[in-house]
Amino acid sequence: KDAKRLSKIIKAEGKAEDKQLKSGLKELASLQAAQKKASAHESAATVAHNKAAKEEQKATAAYLEAKTRWERATANLKVCEERLDLSRESAQKTTVLLRRQAEEVDAMRERKATDDREREVKLANLKAGLMSP
Repeated sequence: KDAKRLSKIIKAEGKAEDKQLKSGLKELASLQAAQKKASAHESAATVAHNKAAKEEQKATAAYLEAKTRWERATANLKVCEERLDLSRESAQKTTVLLRRQAEEVDAMRERKATDDREREVKLANLKAGLMSP
């Protein structure tokens, strides 16, 4: 009787170990599949990351190039604005000087015209006076 019971226990232990082994193998296969999937996801994520990094580098280079062009354009615009301001000031000063000179010339013309008339009158008087005696 004891041998039969012992035999049953030993067989039960064997079956339990077989079950555990099968369960362990299933778990191992499941983890291997999960690991394979995770590895594939990691690989895909690495590829995506590398692609994004390259795109970011290109975008950064383009941004820096555009920023440099913008900075040059801004500096050039500032220089041109300063030149324009100086040119405007110069043109305004020249216009004021021109206006003053034109007024002076007009005044000189008026004086000359008046003086010319007076001279003609004097010359006419002198001629009239010389011819009379």
